[in-house]
Amino acid sequence: MTESSDVPSGEEGVPDRSVAGTPPYTYGPGPYAPAPQPYWGLPPSPTHPKNGLGMASLVVAIVALLLSVSVIGGVIFGFVAVIIGLAAHARVRRGEATNGGVAITGIVLGIVAGVVVPAIIMVALVSVRICSTKTTSTASAITHTTSRLANNIADRWVCTV
Repeated sequence: MTESSDVPSGEEGVPDRSVAGTPPYTYGPGPYAPAPQPYWGLPPSPTHPKNGLGMASLVVAIVALLLSVSVIGGVIFGFVAVIIGLAAHARVRRGEATNGGVAITGIVLGIVAGVVVPAIIMVALVSVRICSTKTTSTASAITHTTSRLANNIADRWVCTV
């Protein structure tokens, strides 16, 4: 135990393998270059437009038109189509979507299915009911209704030259 390599340094049982003046276990620069600095200020990657609501509005409005024969189905689906279409149109105004025409078409078809078609059906039912009390057959009811409509139009739009 008289040799210097067998003499412990500082800790018991750990030999001192450092050269005088250098700390033990130093690491050099290594074979790799340092990592590049990150780029700041780049714009975010472009996102795709969110056109799902506009398309959903159009599909629900078409279903509402098909279900408008049953007045309740047309009104419910027409109302849903208008709400979805308004949400889609708001996305278009914010620049998140690009299908403004589809959204407006869904809104218009939803209004048609929810309001206009049931109104036309109600008018037809009322006119058939009125005509059926005065006449006995369907053919004469249709003839009577068309003649009354023609007389009404003629009375309102008489052209005097």
